[in-house]
Amino acid sequence: MNITGPLADIEFPVLCFNQQSVYPVLTAGGVTLCTRAALRAGWYRGLVIVGSNGMGIRIRNAHKLHGVGLLWGYNIFLNQRIRVELEPGGEPFVVSIEEVKNMIRTSSLRWRGWLTRPDFKEFRARLLSAATVRDVIQLLCAS
Repeated sequence: MNITGPLADIEFPVLCFNQQSVYPVLTAGGVTLCTRAALRAGWYRGLVIVGSNGMGIRIRNAHKLHGVGLLWGYNIFLNQRIRVELEPGGEPFVVSIEEVKNMIRTSSLRWRGWLTRPDFKEFRARLLSAATVRDVIQLLCAS
């Protein structure tokens, strides 16, 4: 996929930080694919995307382009898988490994599900010892 627009300076895989949590995403196509319900709920508003190369971009919002899949993306529950166009909220910026760790720490305070991991102490130690953003992404992808 030829990456243009706000994701042009971002190297994949990435970490996506929204209001509730952090999600690793492997491809640009994965960042721009969601459900209509998620778009309406504001999943992209204020989203921060941090690439493996330490470059980040803040997303102001996203706009529906089209449905994806059979029947224009609708499923049996009448929710629709859609492709979105991202609306950047500024220019790309450099994100340090310490900033990424702090963003994950903040996310863990918002969503207590992190604490239910049986290996939480080990996971946290590996996270704190990660030397690069790529290491953090690999750790989250392996979890």
